[in-house]
Amino acid sequence: MINIGTQGYNKMMKLKPLRNLIMESTPITRSFSTFTKQIDNPDTLFLRGNPQTESGHLLYTKPRPYQIQAGQLTHLYNPLTATHPKISKFSEQLKQVSQDKPLFICVLDASQDDLGARANFGRGNPTHLPTAYDEFLKKLSNFQVNRHNKEALESLYLMGQVDIMDLLKECNELDPTKPEERGRMIECVDEHYQRAAKIVECCMIEGNVGKGGHLYYINGDHNNMASVVTGVYRARGVKPVVINLDFHSDARLSIDGPHSGTWLSDGYARNEIQHTYIIGLSLLSNSDACIDNLERFGVTYRSYTWDEIQMNGGSRLALPSITNEVILDIAKRFGKEYPVIFSIDGDTVCGLPCSAQNEVLGYPPEDVYPMVATFTRELNVVGFTIQELKPGLDTSKNSAVGEFLANNLFLYAQTLLKKANQ
Repeated sequence: MINIGTQGYNKMMKLKPLRNLIMESTPITRSFSTFTKQIDNPDTLFLRGNPQTESGHLLYTKPRPYQIQAGQLTHLYNPLTATHPKISKFSEQLKQVSQDKPLFICVLDASQDDLGARANFGRGNPTHLPTAYDEFLKKLSNFQVNRHNKEALESLYLMGQVDIMDLLKECNELDPTKPEERGRMIECVDEHYQRAAKIVECCMIEGNVGKGGHLYYINGDHNNMASVVTGVYRARGVKPVVINLDFHSDARLSIDGPHSGTWLSDGYARNEIQHTYIIGLSLLSNSDACIDNLERFGVTYRSYTWDEIQMNGGSRLALPSITNEVILDIAKRFGKEYPVIFSIDGDTVCGLPCSAQNEVLGYPPEDVYPMVATFTRELNVVGFTIQELKPGLDTSKNSAVGEFLANNLFLYAQTLLKKANQ
């Protein structure tokens, strides 16, 4: 078991920027590359807008007579021409499109990201196949607009994608088994974190989006949660509570990252997380060092592990009970209005291609949807993320990826509206 000791742990916890988490014991060789850095461009958002059809609709929209598709709605999405906008200009754009809306959900995509998983010795995305965002757009663009869903659909604003094309190019041929090359990959993961956190911060500031501002963050590897946590923390000025449906703790030592397996440790090292609940943790997929970190951080997980869920009736019976327990605990300790981020790792959902490629461990989508609705209804879920989906690993399930992402967004929006109108 890795043991860095109390002194080493305390030293790690005080470090703020991830690029400074360097210790003599780490095998990673770091030497900054030549890509453009967020820190050198503080007034710029590394954001790419959404592609459009020649008719000016959201890409993949298939217009049909006598009906309106969601992709035809005006102000649904940020156009492609807004690539790398200045923060001041984009803030004004957010103010305009969110004006007078009781609910405003910014949708941000990171589906092209596979840097965190690769730096964690996991599998990357096949470069020649559609991303999870493509599959999401195929479904969302062709939702039929009617009197019962129009308000929810009009509350959405598809901001586009975190632009990391230069980082992907830099890492395309790198081998994580070679320390120097892995160090370069980790630099790129850190740069991705900086870029995405700045975008999240911009779209969560109440001065930009009002009190109805929320975030739906799509895909990429789970290191993207670090950006969501930091962005919410900076924008709202309070450390969010995190609820994570995941087999993995992502609590590896920060000195090994950042990557997809360290985001939780990184968040606590920056002192940006108030408390964490992990639901579905697999005791077979986490080291003693990770468990040590969970205990140090005070994470609530032990009664909610995968084996406990199976011994208490499986997901159909156990997940609703766990959901209610978590809600009651948050209400008692922090209050129901305290900001919450709810994250789903695609590894935990049956039938979806994902980084870990679990075949027989996950929970059916129909048992996950009620968690989304209940947490959203009963708590202040300001951010909702789904990560680790990789349709290119099993193209026969591409449509399922799009359905899961698009329907969860609609459920999130519809629940928030119903809650606001009560």
